[in-house]
Amino acid sequence: MLLTIKRTKAYKLLRDVPKECSPNEIDFKIAVKFSKFTAGQLVDQLQSRRDIDDQRREMHRRCAIVGLSFYFDQGDKVQFRIAE
Repeated sequence: MLLTIKRTKAYKLLRDVPKECSPNEIDFKIAVKFSKFTAGQLVDQLQSRRDIDDQRREMHRRCAIVGLSFYFDQGDKVQFRIAE
């Protein structure tokens, strides 16, 4: 079962994710591109729909490292879930 967690808690978990490590070259280039962005800044850009494909891929990578997933709710706001 997946549990929704507060954004602030997700940001704390995502803060310590290594930003420039990735198993493949494409993800590595994306990780380097967004290494200066915090999780909050990535969420802001995802919600504003700017360059969403690369940002979505980077957010999936960061979330997978800490055991989270993210999704857009009905109001197009990013929400986070953690597996129980």
